[in-house]
Amino acid sequence: MKKIATAVMVLFVGMTFAQEPGKTKERKTPEERAQHKTDKMEEHLGLTADQKEMIYDINLEAAKKHVAKREMAKEERKAKHEEMKAEREKIEAAILDVLDDDQDAKFLQMKEERKAKHEERKAKKKACRKECSKNKTEE
Repeated sequence: MKKIATAVMVLFVGMTFAQEPGKTKERKTPEERAQHKTDKMEEHLGLTADQKEMIYDINLEAAKKHVAKREMAKEERKAKHEEMKAEREKIEAAILDVLDDDQDAKFLQMKEERKAKHEERKAKKKACRKECSKNKTEE
């Protein structure tokens, strides 16, 4: 019975250290991904040396294209974010032009309160995620 309890404890401790929250897994290079995929195919399909070389080249090209698409999507998101930010600033400037000084102050205060509320929700969400990941590692 002691051996089983010890084995279970070792298993849980190992799982806890293996899944440390907050640490992200480093992405493999396209070459590493192509090599891994090619090795798996060789293992399951029994490829010849020539086939393995040709398939590695195909996998490498695909992995490089995948990385390029991911980077392009990242840049597009960044550009869209900047565009939306500029639009919000333009709208805010137009609103401030219409309001008088007292209303300007109230409007800016509303904006700050909205921002503080957003930050509060964001912090709460982050705490919840941290708690959830902590619970998962305990399971």
